[in-house]
Amino acid sequence: MSLIAEIIKYGKDIVLLGERVDALMAGRRETTARLEDHERRLIRIETLIELSQSRRRELPNSRRD
Repeated sequence: MSLIAEIIKYGKDIVLLGERVDALMAGRRETTARLEDHERRLIRIETLIELSQSRRRELPNSRRD
């Protein structure tokens, strides 16, 4: 194989690897966005639970009467 053909082959390999890295980074960005969305939702759920628990403590207990 000539030197030029070998350089072209390695150049193509580098381009393909670059495309793979770009695809992986796009997938990583999507996964990160989903995880952040789930985290925000969990925080909202936790907040609602905490509010509900604090309101239950404030209400008079009708079973004690």
